[in-house]
Amino acid sequence: QVVQKKLLKPFFDSVEKNPLTEEQVSACICMDSSVQIVEAAGSGKTSTMVAKAGYALHQKLFKGRQILILAFNSDAAQQLRDRVKARLADQKGVDEINVDTFHGFGLHVIASASGEKPRLAPWLEGSGQDVEMIAKIIKELADKDPQFNNDWNIFRVIYGRHIGRRGAPSEPDAYENGRRGHRTANGDVVKSKEERLIA
Repeated sequence: QVVQKKLLKPFFDSVEKNPLTEEQVSACICMDSSVQIVEAAGSGKTSTMVAKAGYALHQKLFKGRQILILAFNSDAAQQLRDRVKARLADQKGVDEINVDTFHGFGLHVIASASGEKPRLAPWLEGSGQDVEMIAKIIKELADKDPQFNNDWNIFRVIYGRHIGRRGAPSEPDAYENGRRGHRTANGDVVKSKEERLIA
């Protein structure tokens, strides 16, 4: 990695508006089967995703059609599409990169496999009924299947954690090695309830 970082410093300094940090460059260069980046909003996760795709094209590790970038919602996916096109315009194959939402990609896979494009349930379309319907589905499954009921109760009691109201200040509940924070299910102490939920 050290050699790659030195050789490609001009690329990583110019691929986004601001030069990438050491951690971002490491995430781009690392081509393990799984790389997890957990950071706060506005910390540069999108820049890292764009730069990683650019690095893969620049080094000819993958063709554009082999790269898939997923986002949680349509706005984020569009922002990623725009950034990929703007920042990687000089990279061969950039137009073949697929940027989509998790939902959109899932629907595409189902349509490709079945020959039919499935429709989303009407309660998913912003009606505000999604939590109510999921609770109803869980109850129906638990009533029909004792094993599901057991698994759900174990999940709920052991792993389920209330993360509090949105925007409410985080109240640490653990202290370890001079660090105050929130204990995860596997015993680590992290800075926020959101990080604990991810863990």
